[in-house]
Amino acid sequence: MIRELIACFSRQSPISVMTRTLLEHVFSPDQLNAIFNENRLAQRNRQWLFSSVVGLMLLVVCKIHLSVRAAYRSHADSTTASLSSFYDKLNGIELPVSEAWL
Repeated sequence: MIRELIACFSRQSPISVMTRTLLEHVFSPDQLNAIFNENRLAQRNRQWLFSSVVGLMLLVVCKIHLSVRAAYRSHADSTTASLSSFYDKLNGIELPVSEAWL
């Protein structure tokens, strides 16, 4: 998902190399999942990893896709989890996880 975002920046701006470096560091799947695992209270990684939720939402926030549903559909072949389980995961992100990421 991040590659899609980086490709968009590459076409739009010569500053894309710096953007790519920043995005790879800030949105590193291993780092995001570690933050989640260290700070979660009750939520678990069952169908969706925290990094996958962040990656999909990043595509929506940066307007690569116009909606969560559109982003999910474009990546549905890479997951067996449902859209409703995605929304459950998104709605259940606990405050300590969000605070730790900042």
